[in-house]
Amino acid sequence: MELISLNEDSIFEYEDVIAPDAVDCIGRQFHSGLAVSDGKKDPELLAYMVWEYIRRKDASDNEAVIIKFFSKDEKAGRMLVASFDEELSKERVKRCTFYFEKEDADAASVLSEAGFVTETREGPFTMVSLSDCASLSVANSKTPDYVVPIEDLMIRQFRNGIDMCVRNGRRGIFSDLEYLPMSWFDEEISGCVFQDDEVKGFLLVTYTAGGELVPALLFDFEPDATKNLLHMIAFTIRAAAEKYPPDTRVLLVNYSEMSEALIKKLFPMAKPYEILFGERVQNEG
Repeated sequence: MELISLNEDSIFEYEDVIAPDAVDCIGRQFHSGLAVSDGKKDPELLAYMVWEYIRRKDASDNEAVIIKFFSKDEKAGRMLVASFDEELSKERVKRCTFYFEKEDADAASVLSEAGFVTETREGPFTMVSLSDCASLSVANSKTPDYVVPIEDLMIRQFRNGIDMCVRNGRRGIFSDLEYLPMSWFDEEISGCVFQDDEVKGFLLVTYTAGGELVPALLFDFEPDATKNLLHMIAFTIRAAAEKYPPDTRVLLVNYSEMSEALIKKLFPMAKPYEILFGERVQNEG
């Protein structure tokens, strides 16, 4: 068997067998991946893992989050986990977690054998449909001319807006927000408040390989931020409804107190769905 580092050079050989959301992470800042093949001339992938590092100012709180784990060979799985542990040790990671869908129970079981404590719990994810969003009263409100799609921005203007978000500690669901290109987001439906040649607010949305719309960042710098946030929500819902079918899934991620409150206010009847959560505190040394 052969251990492979997944990067932008190696991923092309395996992108047809690795989950699309995991493929999208390869090459991103703070993300890493490993795989194990059978080592033959036409290699078969036996196991792979993709994860993200969450680095803190205090290195004692460094964390890793497993995004995807797959293994169809017990020996390859153990080899992969051992190599993964070595990588975490190098990065001084103190805690490792994962949030898996229920259908990934086999993967969770393998990681449980590697020391992860796992449980089924309410996750940070709520799924609604685009038609649910379009039925909200806010979607019918008029939006001012200064709320525009990000496709209208120059790269410089977009980057300056992102820099302002990061300086204010707002990265949304992406720890590597400042490294992502504008094309990472759906430029037609992602909205912004644009005044005086400056971006003063964003509602950024991605369209995943799995066919889901994911609001990734909602923030406004202005004193009347609440009003502008509602304007951007209205713009994005209408733009999305014109572009995508009504049954398009919209994945809402609870990543802060503000996002949690907004989700509950907009969709009081929607409930977060259950996930498989795993956690392991790394051994010292």
